[in-house]
Amino acid sequence: MNHIIPKLLRLLDKKNVDYYLISSSDEFLNEYVSEQDKRLKWITNFSGSNGMALISKDEKFFFTDGRYLLQSKKEINKCFKIIDINKTSFAKFLEKKLKNKKILLNTKTFTKDFIIKSMRHASLSNNKLIHEKKNLVDKIWKRKQIDIKKLFFLDQRIAGQTSAQKLKKINDLNIGRRVLVITSPEAVCWLLNIRGYDIDHTPLVMSRVIIKKNRIQLFIDKKKLPLNYKKKININV
Repeated sequence: MNHIIPKLLRLLDKKNVDYYLISSSDEFLNEYVSEQDKRLKWITNFSGSNGMALISKDEKFFFTDGRYLLQSKKEINKCFKIIDINKTSFAKFLEKKLKNKKILLNTKTFTKDFIIKSMRHASLSNNKLIHEKKNLVDKIWKRKQIDIKKLFFLDQRIAGQTSAQKLKKINDLNIGRRVLVITSPEAVCWLLNIRGYDIDHTPLVMSRVIIKKNRIQLFIDKKKLPLNYKKKININV
């Protein structure tokens, strides 16, 4: 067992919970994540794009799909029992294998459907999922400071349409609704004709927007914004 897991277990003990669940995803639910969000890799050494680790003092389980079964056997510590999620879903595992346990997790890194299904099955065996207010891994993982790069704008001849034209199309389809929330970075990048450097080999900008008629609220790290961003977007942001 590496030196990291004992540190995590000490935090679990302070929280008075039995298990810690960690996903390979980030808060935007991306399959491929930035180096700063590779918490599962830091804990387990698993470098694939789909995995979960369920960790306790006495038991450690690793869940992945058929693509990564051989890879996970090579990469992760032998203390983990590897489970194929195509044969045993995490929800079913909670119901059949655990009883009267408290499982701590960061619900922001799991889909709504996953959480609802897991809670339903967990309750059948008196298990409980508990949302952590701050990611436990972040308390023990001392990352190197990264340089934040500015986003850039696509030329209209490449994007095809301006942001204003795209916003009009959305509003035409959204008649009768006052607000539209977009949480997908891919969709935000399409709407605003922006690209960035947040994830290797994928030019996404980690961001969200709320659309209120012809006004957009953009949720983003401001350090990524160039000085002329309002002029470039050409809509009310």
